[in-house]
Amino acid sequence: MSYWPDDAENLVHRIQDNRQDLWNDKKADLIADELQKICGNDSLYVMVYDECGGYENHSFYAATDQTIYSYRRGGCNVVIYRSLEWNSGGHDKLDVICRQVESCRYGTIPRLGRYENFPEWLMKYRIQNSCFIGMIAKWRNAVVRSVNSNNPWGPGWWITATLYDQTTLENTDTQFILVAGWQ
Repeated sequence: MSYWPDDAENLVHRIQDNRQDLWNDKKADLIADELQKICGNDSLYVMVYDECGGYENHSFYAATDQTIYSYRRGGCNVVIYRSLEWNSGGHDKLDVICRQVESCRYGTIPRLGRYENFPEWLMKYRIQNSCFIGMIAKWRNAVVRSVNSNNPWGPGWWITATLYDQTTLENTDTQFILVAGWQ
């Protein structure tokens, strides 16, 4: 019996609803531990951050239907991405996706009012070897964990990206967590 997406989504909702006493890092650890028990050979990203809405706080793009989103529940938001190819050879391309994501650390993401469609732009023009791009404002206390990836950075790569001012072209104090998941 497949755990995706129903069992995984129910697990996320149960933890969000019943463990509001935990900080984001502990919720992420608990979700990752529970998913590890049921995910088989799949490799996953688990992202937990403060409850919020609006494209000024977070934005995601997935080229496939391998993502679970659970917003504004239990004081947090949770996003899970499942890579179907990481454990069957994707990790051999770690160097490629690492370089592409690292190229976005400075001078790539402008400070905008909203980031709707920006992850899709990143996937098309900067991080082509991915099927998932997530951006979460650092001030939302984002925590990223991986499950079953044989790599501490997960099935892809993630960084803290510094945004730049479009007028001065200088870096700002604003940062986003940028997560790129392999196919």
